[in-house]
Amino acid sequence: MQVTSLMSRKEAHAAHHSDSQHHHDHHHHDGESCSSCGHDHEHALIGLWQTLIGLILVINSYVLEWVFPGSAMVASASAMIGAIILGFPIVMTSVRDLQRGILSINELVTIAVLAAFGSGDYQTAGVVAFFMLMGELIETRTAAGARA
Repeated sequence: MQVTSLMSRKEAHAAHHSDSQHHHDHHHHDGESCSSCGHDHEHALIGLWQTLIGLILVINSYVLEWVFPGSAMVASASAMIGAIILGFPIVMTSVRDLQRGILSINELVTIAVLAAFGSGDYQTAGVVAFFMLMGELIETRTAAGARA
């Protein structure tokens, strides 16, 4: 089983696309971009909107608990939906990584998110997933800026 970081996979992906014989009959996985080959993908924008929507739902659950103490079920539903939106890309990435024999931080975060979700602590699941996604978005943006 291969152990890699997210950056080493993205650097390999970028190196693949900087080849002068680059053909454009390929696909990208969630979270990967192809800025070096001139494609106009909106993966980062979609990821940012998905992250913001999930975060708003998790924050909404905290606000509901604070303003309306008797609305635990509505707050819990909001946090659950937010945690699903935030956690889904991480879980799917870790499943794909495991199928390819790659270990990364995604598997650890998936365990944390699923454990919090399974115990009914949807707010914690959402917050953990949010910080992971924000770190990944910042890392991707920084790496793209360094290559430019």
